Amino acid sequence: MDNRMKTVLSFCLLLPLCLLTACPPDVPPPKDDEKEQPEPDPDPLPSADAGNTEPTQSVDAGGDPSPVTADAGTPTTPDTEDAGTAASPVTDDAGTAAPPVTEDAGTAAPPVTDDAGTTAPPVTEDAGTSIGPGSEDAGTTVANEPADAGVTDLAEEDAGTPTCPNGTTGDGIDCTDINECNDNNGGCYANASCTNAAVSGDAPSCECNAGYEGNGQECTDIDECATNNGGCPSNATCTDADTAGVAPLCTCNTGYTEDIMGNCKPDALDWDVEYTDTNHSIFILNTALDGIAQVEAGDYIGVFYARENHFLGCGAFTEWNGETTMLAAQGEELGDVENDGGVAAGVVAGGFEVGEEFHWVFWDASSGNTFSLIPIFDATSPNGNSFVPNGISQVVGFESPNPGWIAEITDNNHSVFIKDTAFDNWPEIKPGDYVGVFFEDSSSEPQCGGLVKWEGAFTQIPAYGAEGTGIVEGFAVGETFQWRVWDASANAFHEATATYAAAGQDVYAPNGLSFVDELVATP
Repeated sequence: MDNRMKTVLSFCLLLPLCLLTACPPDVPPPKDDEKEQPEPDPDPLPSADAGNTEPTQSVDAGGDPSPVTADAGTPTTPDTEDAGTAASPVTDDAGTAAPPVTEDAGTAAPPVTDDAGTTAPPVTEDAGTSIGPGSEDAGTTVANEPADAGVTDLAEEDAGTPTCPNGTTGDGIDCTDINECNDNNGGCYANASCTNAAVSGDAPSCECNAGYEGNGQECTDIDECATNNGGCPSNATCTDADTAGVAPLCTCNTGYTEDIMGNCKPDALDWDVEYTDTNHSIFILNTALDGIAQVEAGDYIGVFYARENHFLGCGAFTEWNGETTMLAAQGEELGDVENDGGVAAGVVAGGFEVGEEFHWVFWDASSGNTFSLIPIFDATSPNGNSFVPNGISQVVGFESPNPGWIAEITDNNHSVFIKDTAFDNWPEIKPGDYVGVFFEDSSSEPQCGGLVKWEGAFTQIPAYGAEGTGIVEGFAVGETFQWRVWDASANAFHEATATYAAAGQDVYAPNGLSFVDELVATP
């Protein structure tokens, strides 16, 4: 038998013997009083779970270690040691201490179940850290250390209930602006309007309603009649309305009647206008009547056209108040054209014909008299003193008309002075009228030998005598003065009789001197 065969046979014989010696026979467990009690540890090592004392593990003789029992008696898996905490040694049935357990690098120990039944996260040991009796691993960081029984691992801070910013409302997540105007009109006055602020939380703005004034928190009724007569025309009385914001009531004063244009026209003024489908605008500047003494505020200005009966018809009028104003001169309105002949059906409303001149008349409200003035138009005015449909004219001034009297100036004259009281008994003659002295020409016709514009003050007229033999006609020596007075308001002249300061002053003398005390209309 060779050596290899001997080896195989020896192995086969020894194998059963080894199996018999490795497995002990069944031995019944000892009775309770026969169980070997562990000797008390004179100096027990600290427990792994801070704040909890765990009993040391005991192992039955010849058996597996029994599970560790927690505070509440709940079985746990093998202990996981806290970082740096010494673990208690395991004692076997012979009382011999087991060598310390070395944890693998980065290996997580099995989780420990606390007394509340909650499984704590595993503890991870540092690489190569040994846990032995009574020793700590200084500087080792342990994550997720198990908490005491009944303690939450991570504290949760209570963030509170979310709220909306000032001036908004909602659940703290969805917030909408509060319209303060919806509550008590935002604190505004009852007769004021409230406007919500653009920025939430800001106070709303308040504004008094029409017809009221104030800061919006306090509003008072406005008396519209206190300003510009409430918009009422002149010669009218303004009455403030009972309801704020309502236009005041305008009532024409006694002696005035409201016309179609809403103006209060004097009953004594008999000017009436027919309003037609065409007109010409005439603007009168506020300075146009400066220097015209006979026109005052409250007087009336009108433009007139010639009617077929040779009377004048009023095409427009307005009250003069010293401000720039406008006259809308009405044009003649014709009827429809007849189908059979193509002839105009006739004049529907009277007015200016195209190209017709404006006749200017002024009405003195204080006396009721009328007079004429000559307009001066702006050189750049599109139209002048004649009617054009939809035309525009601008008057920059007026001058008193003169009677057309012209006196030839010669080489000799006679000075005639007229006292300022000369027309006291002739009230129709006013400043702006004219006074002329006349002689008879070669044809025995009256000819003006001198004139002056009456201004209501002491004045002088130079009366011119004839020059040479028939070269220039004028007063002959010893010729009697003839007087005429031209009334501008009536656009007519009157024969007049003069009263002199002394006898013999009523005839011409070269370089002569006369004084007129009074002039009256010749009967």
